[in-house]
Order: sequence, then structure tokens, then C-alpha cells
Amino acid sequence: MIDSNINEWQTEVLSDSRYIAIMPFLWQTTDGLTGASDMPFIKARLYELAYSFLPLPSGDTHVFPVRFAASSTYRPAEDPGINSPFAAFDLATTDMWNAGTDTSANAPWIEADFGGLTHITGVSLATNQDKAGLTTHRVDGTTDGVHYSTIATFSGSTIDNQWLHWRGAVDVVAIRVYTLASPGWVAWRDIQFCRAVSPRPPQRRTCAPA
Repeated sequence: MIDSNINEWQTEVLSDSRYIAIMPFLWQTTDGLTGASDMPFIKARLYELAYSFLPLPSGDTHVFPVRFAASSTYRPAEDPGINSPFAAFDLATTDMWNAGTDTSANAPWIEADFGGLTHITGVSLATNQDKAGLTTHRVDGTTDGVHYSTIATFSGSTIDNQWLHWRGAVDVVAIRVYTLASPGWVAWRDIQFCRAVSPRPPQRRTCAPA
């Protein structure tokens, strides 16, 4: 519920010139059972909201998913909390989503759900590869969560921590990234979405007559 509200707030602040800043607020508790200490996902989403208020150099703004899904996730017994799908959308290349499988039997995928029809004008993906080699990735979009169509395909030799970029325009409710070929286990350091935005109009100000 809260993460859905955050996406609505993001749309509001980017379309209303009266907003001049975003200051995320999280309540603290003394028992450690509720509040900010138990909400790492919400803390990250609030950070994303504040970050999205800053225009990118290209005049774009980040678009963040509401929900995440993946065909599989590798969760080591010593640290089962790592490698989650969220790690691929948290604006950090120091962690990752790891499928825990290669492409020999299927095409592992990871999906970002925007919670409603969303205009996307760019997708950027940061690779995670133990060794360099030939890879093929396909980016699909859907407007109903059932029928998917291809937005972009990347094919060639890639190395670890290499950015792949697509620019265009598409309206989707979710985007799914498949890996069709890779020299090792499938993983992504980060996947980012953006949309072009018009310059924010100046705020109108009125003054009482002297």
C-alpha cells in the first residue's frame, strides 16, 4: 500500500511546480519492532522518490517499479536475504539480482511492474558477469500482464558492469528482461527506467499591493 502511494506522490510532485523539494520522513520507535528499522524497502523507495525529483542531465526523470518478480533467485544459505529482484532496481551497482541458473535450459527473466500504464522513454541495464563473453538479452513490455511484445534486443560481447541503453517511447504496465544467452549465471547489477519530462514551469507568485 505504501509503495503504491509513493509512486502516486512521485507523479504528483513532478507535475506540480509548487513543489520545490522532497524530504523523506520515517518515524522511529524504541522497541525496534515497528517503524523505519523494519522497513528497508520503504526507506529505499522514499530515497528513490527524493532522487527522482532531481532532473537527469538529459531532461529525464527516473521511473520506479511498484512490484518486482523473477523466474528464479539464488539465495545462499549463509545469507538468504541477498540477490533479491529488488536489488536490480535500487539504483546501486554494488548489489545484484542473481537468477542462480544459466541459459542452458530456459531464458531467466526479471520483471518490473509499474502498477499501471506508464510512459517509458529509456531503459538502462548494468550487467553482472563472472566472465566476459557473448550475451543476448531481450526487453519485453506488456499493457495487460499477459501479452508481451519486444521493445529491444541486445546482442554482442559484454563484460561485467557494462551499461546497455535503449531509447524510444513505449506505454507499458510492466517490463520483463530475458537473458537468452550468457557465459554464466544470469544476473543484473541494476536496471533503470526513465521518461522524458518537460521543463517545470515557473511558479506564479502574487504580492499584495503596497
